[in-house]
Amino acid sequence: MAAIATGTVVTLAWDAPAVRGIFPAVLAQRDAIFPALIAALIALVAVSAITPRPRTAQLAQMGE
Repeated sequence: MAAIATGTVVTLAWDAPAVRGIFPAVLAQRDAIFPALIAALIALVAVSAITPRPRTAQLAQMGE
């Protein structure tokens, strides 16, 4: 969920003049998919890293 939200926000905000002014022209002229993909992957890894592993009882329910 965090990756989808992050990618969407980056995609929508990428063309804003304030955001484009932060980055060098070489990066700012790129299509929004590249920064959105990178941001979404970072969010996916970060949330996965801080989420606790499921307990054995929780995993057993999925196998039933």
